[in-house]
Amino acid sequence: MAADLLSQVTPLQDLPTPQEIARRYQIPLPTAQFVRRTLSTLLRQARHIDAEVNAGAAVESTDDANTQVQQDEAAAPAYGANAKWPHVARNLRHRILTGQLRGRLPTQVELAVEYQVSIGTVRAATRQLAGEGLLQVQRRHGTWIPTPQPAASTTQLPQDS
Repeated sequence: MAADLLSQVTPLQDLPTPQEIARRYQIPLPTAQFVRRTLSTLLRQARHIDAEVNAGAAVESTDDANTQVQQDEAAAPAYGANAKWPHVARNLRHRILTGQLRGRLPTQVELAVEYQVSIGTVRAATRQLAGEGLLQVQRRHGTWIPTPQPAASTTQLPQDS
């Protein structure tokens, strides 16, 4: 329900009232109030994150990242010439590799709001990154950014005599 409303509400519009939500989705008023609060929070976060993304979306400098961008763009026609998922994947990859994102990835709805795309677009981008090993998808637990494991040390500890 919140995802449906997110797709209909632009950042410049006023949110529908709880009464309008209750009528539209035929739900009790307390539930509609909760949905409106959730929608308001998601939009507020999206505005804040959007400002950060626009400020920090510098040109990627590593050769690996540039190579991946070219691969994403080459794959885009398979999903349509105007596919948005390669751009979302590129931005998420950049944020992961630069350490801006750690731990648990935001939910698909939050990412869809943040990038102003559909949930399907977010799924395609996260599927691509999971295939690259940058994300781990755990059913019912979310999507995680794996922490790099330190290499095993070959140095032996001194033994007491």
